[in-house]
Amino acid sequence: MAARKARERFLLSLLRKHTHSHVDDILRALPGLVVTSTYRTPRHNARVGGVPNSLHMQRRACDLSGTRAEQNSAVLRARLAGAVEALDEGDHCHLAW
Repeated sequence: MAARKARERFLLSLLRKHTHSHVDDILRALPGLVVTSTYRTPRHNARVGGVPNSLHMQRRACDLSGTRAEQNSAVLRARLAGAVEALDEGDHCHLAW
């Protein structure tokens, strides 16, 4: 658990301050969610099949995984907080500001 939290803190530190703040709010409200992706280099983005203009490469997006209910709640919360992207991707949700 401690290792997961340390990894999560590192991943969140890679986000722009504005995005980080919104994601923190969602994680506080839905503590069962796990951060699975934040910043990606162009090379890594291509390797994982990301779109060429992915907001992950601009430090503005993150992916979270959890239960279906948690992911749906995160998408709704992100939309209410003005996210430019808030998508249910099935095995995770993708949020960007």
